[in-house]
Amino acid sequence: MESERNNVLVATQVRISGFGDQVTAKILVDYIEITYGLVWKCKVKTSSTPRDAYPVFDVNLENVQKVTHYEKVEPYAFLQFVSPDTVDTIVEDAHTGQLVYNNNTLKVILGPQIPYEKYQLRMKETPYRLSNVGLEVGLLTSQDNFVVSWRGSDSGVDLLIDPFDCSIKFLFTKDTAFSLKGTKDYIVIKCDFKAEFLLRNVKFVKECDNHLVLVLQLASAPCIFYRTADDDIKQMHPSEMLDDDDPWIRTTNFTPSGAIGRCNTYRVSIRICDVLKVKKALAFLEEQGVEIEHNVTQLKVEDGPSFGSWL
Repeated sequence: MESERNNVLVATQVRISGFGDQVTAKILVDYIEITYGLVWKCKVKTSSTPRDAYPVFDVNLENVQKVTHYEKVEPYAFLQFVSPDTVDTIVEDAHTGQLVYNNNTLKVILGPQIPYEKYQLRMKETPYRLSNVGLEVGLLTSQDNFVVSWRGSDSGVDLLIDPFDCSIKFLFTKDTAFSLKGTKDYIVIKCDFKAEFLLRNVKFVKECDNHLVLVLQLASAPCIFYRTADDDIKQMHPSEMLDDDDPWIRTTNFTPSGAIGRCNTYRVSIRICDVLKVKKALAFLEEQGVEIEHNVTQLKVEDGPSFGSWL
């Protein structure tokens, strides 16, 4: 019986629309929880990119001609629930027209389904998140010399090592210019960015300076994604959970020097308060067969001839 249940597909997320443009994440959570059950996270999606607009990474935001008025999508929300049973109930009520808020009949789309066994795995194994890391992308020109092609911001970059899908992600948020087709105008929108690769893509990891620096060398470039992020979010769950169903959009190299496409080595500076997390994360990587070089002598770091920094 247990093995049969493990193969059953379950969902803990839904997408809800039809509630109007005056409803906040807190208002929606309060309404849903009274009737259906506990919500872990609610994102009311109020940001979107205009039609025929595309991101431009090589412009100075201070110098572009900005517009603020453009057609936006009707607000909708991504909700993540504690129990898959809650999702089943809310989807059923929506299909029968019983999900109503302020005389508006709400529409519901079921989120991604995963086997029950993987749902249980996510409940037990949370990602290792290292917050506000320093990130430099470059090349190892020798065993102890690292040449930097691009350096990220001093704060705001997170490193996420996720046992759920055996992936590593660099995450950050950045104001981004979008070019409007047929004009010289730009729209500036806050966006989340993600550079992602699988563990099998990691050639080795060097641990330096008593776990305060990690150097990762990859076999190929990571995949880069963005999504708009100027949204209203209410999160009740204290730790990491599955990402919501807000889709990521594949994009090009956001570094002005093209470093992510040219370079295969990532130097990560860790806050001293996260050393214990680093040790646990490295132990996990070793269990997964990633080559780890411990107690490596601190590298000499220098900026390369094509160095670029955060725009």
